[in-house]
Parts: sequence; structure tokens; C-alpha cells
Amino acid sequence: MELGELVGRRPFPAAGLLLGLTRRCPLSCAHCSTGSDPAVRERPEGRHLVRFVGSFTREDRPDVVMLTGGEPLLLPGLVQELSALARRAGSRTALLSGMFFARSRRIPAPLLRAITSLDHFSASLDVHHEREVPRADVFRALHRIRGEGVAVSLHLTGTGASDPYLADLTRAVEEEFGGQVPSLVNEVRPFGRAAAWAGPARTAPGPGALSPCAMAAWPVVAFDGAVLACCNQDTVDRRPAPAHLYLGHIATDDWAAVRRRALESPVLRMIRTVGPAHLAARAGVPSPGGSFCDGCRALGGDARAAAEAGAVAAGAAGALLDLAAARRGAAQGPEGVVRRHGCAVYAPLVTAGTPSAAGGRVPVSAAGPSTSARLRVTLRLLDGELRDATEHLWRPEDLLPRYRAYLCAMHAVVRASVPLMLRARERAWLLQACGDPVAGPLAAYLTGHIREEEGHDAWLLEDLPAAGGAPGDALGPMPAPAVAALAGSQYYWIEHHHPVALLGYIAVLEGYAPAADLTSRIAGTTGLPDAALRTVREHAALDTGHLDDLHALLDRLPLTRDQEADVTVSAMHSLDALTRLFVRLGRSGAAPPSRGAGHPSPMGVPR
Repeated sequence: MELGELVGRRPFPAAGLLLGLTRRCPLSCAHCSTGSDPAVRERPEGRHLVRFVGSFTREDRPDVVMLTGGEPLLLPGLVQELSALARRAGSRTALLSGMFFARSRRIPAPLLRAITSLDHFSASLDVHHEREVPRADVFRALHRIRGEGVAVSLHLTGTGASDPYLADLTRAVEEEFGGQVPSLVNEVRPFGRAAAWAGPARTAPGPGALSPCAMAAWPVVAFDGAVLACCNQDTVDRRPAPAHLYLGHIATDDWAAVRRRALESPVLRMIRTVGPAHLAARAGVPSPGGSFCDGCRALGGDARAAAEAGAVAAGAAGALLDLAAARRGAAQGPEGVVRRHGCAVYAPLVTAGTPSAAGGRVPVSAAGPSTSARLRVTLRLLDGELRDATEHLWRPEDLLPRYRAYLCAMHAVVRASVPLMLRARERAWLLQACGDPVAGPLAAYLTGHIREEEGHDAWLLEDLPAAGGAPGDALGPMPAPAVAALAGSQYYWIEHHHPVALLGYIAVLEGYAPAADLTSRIAGTTGLPDAALRTVREHAALDTGHLDDLHALLDRLPLTRDQEADVTVSAMHSLDALTRLFVRLGRSGAAPPSRGAGHPSPMGVPR
């Protein structure tokens, strides 16, 4: 994972997680924002960190976990364990180090094992670090780490664009690594030991001004185990934390709970979308003065701000606003993120060493997050109601008749899968003959996936008798409108637009497959034999691999921006239709509400 990819995901809510492993550090740099030094012992409990990261699942996890401190490599065993847990769920890990170990001619074995367990390693370097760890030692250690196959970068800090030290340091990095090691360049902020001498923090915008804040996107685990919605050091350190910025505690909450609070809070959505000053003005909350962050923290105790945010940013509409703000924040790629939040003149260094396409059009995924990462973030912002509907569907009360209804409904969905892919492949072959660069790889993928999905509708017809039903229960009745909406829309887009839209549909069906423990839950509640549970059991095992294959395809296809939007629209529609279907199944046969009644679906359409 390169630095540009990591930075490019920063605007997307819950796409990353910052873990402060310890405030202790062997160095005593004069600008340290956390106030770390060798004597400080404050840190979250390791067992709580392990439990929290262990709660990640393939379906619900951050894309990136950033391990920070203090100095996280003072705990190399914990780093290695957390990295392994994160990777098992599909997350990637990065670590920021002050490079205390670089003063030695070799990297100690425990530290090297921890470093090689990571997907990305970043070294801090600035005039204060250099007083304790020479630049040449840092460079030598980075060469060693690169030789182990780990992607590396530098976090450089200075006083601003005109700082001669930064000019000298960036030239030295260029000469040492031949432009192959990227750098994130920041300016010293007045936090920690720099509070007394650094330049002022970001000043508050004028009343009502639009100033979205991407720093409220990634949850942060503080040194006491509290999980905050913001990485501002004052917010991380001060207690009590403002209510709207407190997401939980790693001792009692799991990632799913933290992510849900981060994504669904109307106040946080407004902060990310329009900024705290604009929300305060809309709600009639007087400005407290001071910095931008002071204004944000002041919102926590004001009911007017919460009420205004709820009126504007609750539900599906708020989720779409959040997504629009994230995409706007990421539109200029990693360089754009650094221009807004780092030292703008050095922003191009964040993608140094990243290979560019030679000639022709550059795929949309070349800058910032990959295509599959953007799609995952979009679905995560909108899938709250589907997850709620799924949990309600599998509640223990009267589960057996609901399970039979589920088998019938899923047969109606699954029997359409192979015919859909066959028709999409035919259309792709035709488009390939016309020179469409996406069509050939799409047809090849569909050929393989058709083989993988053949016969799965028969599994459902075999499960039904073992569950006390009959094949005619699935084959006789007209399928529900939600099924027709789910599969029928794909036929239309395949025939009348482009077969690439089908990938959004596949992403939802594979991405929201049965959970790994669902088979045992159903069996334990209903007493059904294994013969009644084949479809659930097999899809829980198979669909993770299928989803990985799909994401790899999305990232290598030369999609235009319009084609990526086609896949996303198809996925959003599929998520909506699947939610409707699961809500209907979860009603245990109760009469459906009259037309127009019920809560909005994820896309805001009445069920």
C-alpha cells in the first residue's frame, strides 16, 4: 500500500482507523503534539486493542489501520498481533515511527518482524527528530525496510512553505531515493510541546461559512482506550470528550458499533459535509471564538445543533450528503487532500515514485483510492438498514417459517444469476468486437463466474424439503416485486446500456452473503439438519473469495468515470432492493403495509 492510496482514503468516513498504542517514546522532540517522552506510560490495554481489532470482519472493517504513538514500535509483539488480526479481516496496516532504533547499525529482530508484518511503514523526520536520530541513520534504515518488500514513506514537518529546512530535506530525500519514496509534508501545529511556540491553529471561518472537515472521518483510539471521531490532539486528550465526538471505548464496544455511530451521527455528517461553523449558524448557536476546532467542540453540549443536524442529515438523505462530501474531498486525489490539510507547496511529493500510465487514458483508479475501495465505502455509508433488516430476519422467534420463506425468495434471486451473466457476456462479446476496452476482461470474468455459480439454485430446492417445505413452494408462486426489482433492473441495463453495470449487482450479492456463524445460529434455533442448510453454509464459505475476485477485476478494468458511476448506481439500487426483500421476509408473514407506508429504504423510497 503506497502513501498516496492511504492519504487518498482520508476523506471517506470510517475507511480508516487510527490506533494510538502508547504515549511513551524514547525521543523528546520539542514539537511533539502528544507530549510523549521516555517516562510516559499512558497506553490503552493491549488485550482491549486485540479484542477491538479482532472484532473486524470481512464484511465490516476499516480499509486501513494506522498504528501511531508515541512510539508504537516499543510494542513490537502487539504491532505484529494487531497487524495479523487486521489482515485476516481484509484490512491493511500502516505504522508511523520516530525511528529511535535507526541509531543502531541493524534493526533488532523483533522490530523487523513487526515492520514486515505491515503493509506500509512511515518514518517521521524533521529538524527536531534529527537532533536525536541523524538523517543518514533514518535513510539507511528505510533502505533496509524497502529491501524487505515493505512500502515506505516519510512524514516531514517544518514551519511552512518558506522553511529552508524543508527545502533542504526534500532535496536530500529526492537524491537519496531517486524520487521513489513519497513524503507527506506537514506544518508544526501548536499542540503538545509546540503549543507555546508554534504558529496559530486553524482559525475559525466566518459565521455560516462552509468549511467541511475531513478530520472527523476516521475514528481515533486514544491513549485511555476511548474512541473519538476526530484526531485533533486537544480532542483526543481532553476529558470529558464532547458528546458528538465520543464514539465509545475499546473495552466495551466493537468496530461495528463504533463505525455505525461514526457513520450515522447527523452532527458528524454535518461537520464532514458543511463544517461546524455552518451548522452552528443554522442552529443559532453563538460562536465561542478561538480556532476552528474550538467551534466544533462547543457544539457537543448544545441541543439546538443536534436538532438542526437531525432535521438535515438524518437517514438516507444524510448518508448521501456524507458520501457526496467525501467524494468531493477526494476528487483531486491525494495531492488535493494534502493541499487542504498539509503543506500545500509540497503536496506533489505524496505520490512520488508512484508509476503512471504510459500513454493512453489513465484509469480512474490511478489516483487516490481504488475503484473497489470507493465502491466499498459507498455501500458502507448506505447499508445500515440492510444490516438491521438482516439481524431482524434471523431473530430466534418463529425462525423456521421465516427460513423457509427465505429459501423460496433466494431461489427466485439465485435462479436469475446465471441467465443474467450469460446475457451480459453475450453483450460484452459484441462490444468487444466494436473495440470496447472494458468488454473483453468483463466477458472473461463472467465466463469464470458462471462456472462458479451454476447449480446453486438446485441447492435451494434440495434445502427446502429438508426444512419441511417443498420445491413447489419456490417454483409455484410469482416472485416478490422486490426480487423483480433486484434482478429485472439488471436485464434492462445489460440490454439498453452496458453490461458492466452487472458488477454492482454482483458486488452486493457477494458482499452481503450469509455470515460465517449463520448456519450454526439457524441450526441451534430450529433444530434443522445439515441437509437443510447447504446453501447458507456454502455461500458463507465461497462468497468472500468471489468478492475478492470481483474487487480485483474492478481495480484492473480501464473504467471511465461514467462506467464507474454505472457500477455504483447498480450497486446502490441492488442494496435498496435487497433491503426491501429482507424487510419483507422479516415480517413473519404479516400483511404488508398499505402502499406508501413504512420507513424509507436506504435510497429514501417508501417500502
